[in-house]
Amino acid sequence: MNSVKENTAPCLQDAIKLMADEENQFAVRKASECYQEEMKKRINKHMPNESGLERYHNDCMEIAVNKLKELVVVDDSDLFHRKASECFENQLKRFKSIEKQKVCRKARQKNQLKIREKKYAHVDGYSGYIADINTLTDEFTKQERYLGSK
Repeated sequence: MNSVKENTAPCLQDAIKLMADEENQFAVRKASECYQEEMKKRINKHMPNESGLERYHNDCMEIAVNKLKELVVVDDSDLFHRKASECFENQLKRFKSIEKQKVCRKARQKNQLKIREKKYAHVDGYSGYIADINTLTDEFTKQERYLGSK
């Protein structure tokens, strides 16, 4: 179309390359969606720990790469495979952060429940409360790789 607009001779090779690029970008989007759906299915059944999440990632990535191979047109330089891999890694990071947020939320809710049920309302209650807060703080610093105050 650009060649026609510019009154130059159209180049069939460029047209085919552009069409292949469009198809390949579509293939990456579909593979990414496939990866996301598989991860969500597995996580909804059971939320694993970090190593389990890595296993889920590898399994889902294998399924998504097969989908990518079905749809990709021409990818001599593996450009679209690299784009898809990058996309999968970004989604894994997002799933990990969601999992970490759930763990922290669950720990906070556990402490709040203890407060409402007056589990700390006894002689050693304050030391139990401080121990639970320290556990929550340690969990946060471990997950967020806390580097100290600035």
